[in-house]
This record gives sequence, C-alpha cells and structure tokens, in this order.
Amino acid sequence: MKKDIHPKIHQTKIHCAGCNTDRITESVVSNINIDVCSNCHPFYTGTDRLLDATGRVDRFKQRASKSEQLRQQAKPKQPRTKSEQPDKTPELAESPVIESEVQPVEK
Repeated sequence: MKKDIHPKIHQTKIHCAGCNTDRITESVVSNINIDVCSNCHPFYTGTDRLLDATGRVDRFKQRASKSEQLRQQAKPKQPRTKSEQPDKTPELAESPVIESEVQPVEK
C-alpha cells in the first residue's frame, strides 16, 4: 500500500443547534454544525415542533406588497410624444455606385 495518501482522522465535535447538544466522534473534519439531530427531530421524537412561524412564502408576499406600495407612490412616467422620441433608423449615407466596381455574378 502507498503511504501518506489517507486523510488524517481526529476527534470531531458535532453541535446541534436545535437542542444545543454536542457529540464527539471521529472524522476528517474538526467541527460539524447541524440544525436538527436525532434527539430533536420530530420523526424520531414523535412530537410536533413549530420550526418557523413565517415561511418563505409569507416573506415573499411581504416584499411584494412593499414594492407594490412603493410603485404606487412613485411619480408615473409621462409617455413621450412622437416628436420627442429619437429616430431608431440609422441614416444611410448616399454614396454613388461606380459601375466599374460592380462585378457581374456568374452562375
């Protein structure tokens, strides 16, 4: 076997933010932070737990209503009249075509 190809294994502290517990195990990383472990997960404990009162949909609706209010408060833009609108077609320079420069196409 080749030497020095395997990662170093050392003591690892796993911290659960849900129940604020620490566990010690062996791994290649030093610290692991998790949100839910088997001590506090509803599937393992059999209890219901309210994790987040305002979900992503509620926060999105709040932002959307706030932006709609700002849009209504803003001064509406006045449409441009035809004379104010810039001409979008470029002006083509009139250059005379010299017949000696035109080559006939053979088929």
